[in-house]
Amino acid sequence: MVARRNTLPGCSIRPICRRAPLGLVLAALAGCHGGAGGGATTTAGVPLCAADPGPAPLRRLTRFEYGRALADLTGAAPSIAQNLPPDEETMGFDDIAAAYSVSSLHAQDYLDSAEQAAATLLANASLRAGLAGCDPAAGDSACVAAFTSAFGRRAWRRPLTSDEQQAMAQLYAATAAPTPSDGVAAVVAAMLQAPQFLYRPESAGTAAQPLDGYALATRLAFTLTGAPPDPALLAAAGRGELATEPGLLAQADRLLADGRAAELFVHFASEWWEVEAVAGVDKNRALYRTWTDATPAALATETSLFLTDAWNSGPTLAALLTAPVTFADSSLAAFYGLPDPGGTGYQRIALDPTRAAGMLTQGAFLAVHAKADQTSPVLRGKFVRAQLFCRPPPPPPPTIVVAPPPVDPRLPTRARFAQHTADPVCAGCHTLMDPIGFAFEHEDAAGVWRDTDADQPVDATGALTGTDVDGDLDGMPSLAGKLAGSAEVASCAATQWFRYAFGRSEQTASDLCAISALAATLSGPGGDFKKMVRETVRLAAFRTLAPESQP
Repeated sequence: MVARRNTLPGCSIRPICRRAPLGLVLAALAGCHGGAGGGATTTAGVPLCAADPGPAPLRRLTRFEYGRALADLTGAAPSIAQNLPPDEETMGFDDIAAAYSVSSLHAQDYLDSAEQAAATLLANASLRAGLAGCDPAAGDSACVAAFTSAFGRRAWRRPLTSDEQQAMAQLYAATAAPTPSDGVAAVVAAMLQAPQFLYRPESAGTAAQPLDGYALATRLAFTLTGAPPDPALLAAAGRGELATEPGLLAQADRLLADGRAAELFVHFASEWWEVEAVAGVDKNRALYRTWTDATPAALATETSLFLTDAWNSGPTLAALLTAPVTFADSSLAAFYGLPDPGGTGYQRIALDPTRAAGMLTQGAFLAVHAKADQTSPVLRGKFVRAQLFCRPPPPPPPTIVVAPPPVDPRLPTRARFAQHTADPVCAGCHTLMDPIGFAFEHEDAAGVWRDTDADQPVDATGALTGTDVDGDLDGMPSLAGKLAGSAEVASCAATQWFRYAFGRSEQTASDLCAISALAATLSGPGGDFKKMVRETVRLAAFRTLAPESQP
């Protein structure tokens, strides 16, 4: 088999414009390939872990990336991406290439979204004129050509080839009636449905080689900001500046200072911590009376603001796991039983450090990792094992009916879950999870602090075993402190980031070397997630393309 890095499944996508003749459609999509080169491809020095850069799967834009790309290019709202089917997830992330598929529903939605975005661009005279220094809607052929070249360079993240430019000129000529605006809209919609936009192709030869400048710019932009390269980055790629480590890191530092890097971190961390699921969470409102239809969105906003603040303040593991702060407005403060923060909108609130512990006590996280009518030491303990130590417990035997013990108002959670460790069939796994989960028992199923459970004082004692920070626990701050000091947790965090950044699992010795280098940057003196992301850019797996597989 030949690897599919240069084979774009989107080349079979539905017609790129309802108005375009089939012959022009095929011409516009002709030559689905890795694209034109960009600048010198020789790197200065040897990238980290350069023995084997590992596979580079063909990656399709996720909904998160697609919405941001359309917003950059056309001024459409990023929420336009919600028109698409939900992304398939693997290993907890939406950008793992092996999970991708393109259905007929995708194709139709890409068509509708592209036409909607094209209409938005055509309605913005200053934006469309700014791309080429003239207004293509006026119908001047030279201006249309300049617009096509400029828009294509941004949309396909490289210069158009002469054949591509000619195909788009033919498409414009065939659709520029009754007005030139119709032809411009057809060209824009065609480009936004093409595989060259929807995928991130990278050409490869028979030997490992550095990525060309434009492909590297695309990787850099999407990895650091979840958005396509901006004009400054494309210009740097065209001048060959990304071929040297100083040039590459200069652009990385510029992008890391952009507000979109914080948004990318929020997206990554939300998937890692599984809090995006809070949108679909509900609680038994007879038991949790403060839970309303508005609560899930409020909890999501709280966590997004917490993660953004962590990124901007120095996103260390300690900050993520132990910071006794949150964000709430008057309504959410009342939900938690906190004093009204005053002011308008969400305010930063300092919390009791004997109760609060960063992400571990965020309502979104706690509500997701609980049941509708009770807490779940199993779900919460399993999360710590699987997502923070990267050691998921084995699944239960197929003969076991997985169901939480029924709620009994006379018995606290710990008493009802005692059967898990008393039964030898269940104990092997539950002794790994439940003692961790019990440390969360001061936080109820809605994420609100409680002192009693079933009219008895909450017992939040537990234990960590089989880790590098084993020991007794009593409440969230004790667990958070251990996690923040764990080398295994730092390595797991680096692993989670590697999977997200490269769209695949770790597979080679060089991948493990890369993860080790990332973990050292995260957990070393002064280390944080921002430094780890920057270190990613120095890796061979980031800057170098493995040779194409041969038959």
